[in-house]
Amino acid sequence: TSATDTWDFNKAISGTYTNLHPVVDTASGSGAVFFSLKKPLHHITLTGNAQLSNSSTAVGRTTMLVVDRSASNHALSFGNAIKWPDATEPTWADHRYWVVSVTCLSSFVNLASATGYTV
Repeated sequence: TSATDTWDFNKAISGTYTNLHPVVDTASGSGAVFFSLKKPLHHITLTGNAQLSNSSTAVGRTTMLVVDRSASNHALSFGNAIKWPDATEPTWADHRYWVVSVTCLSSFVNLASATGYTV
């Protein structure tokens, strides 16, 4: 193309909006539950008390978790590699649903923040 050519956005992208959605990992579990930083979004439903830990760490990778503690209000915790604002892990019992963002700072440190919801 030259500087005088126009670019037709509608021709450049084919398909529907659904083609642009990120890969979503949907899982349920209890005990040790792992989520991969290679996937941008996880929906996790707890079937019992669980400790979530991440895998596939690499500096700069970021993922979002949507966690449902279920109607049974299962206990939730994260491994020591997860660092929370003010060094305080959220009080998970306050809400059933949580949206958690995790960003890999180094191979041993992952920064996280969480927002709880009651629907």
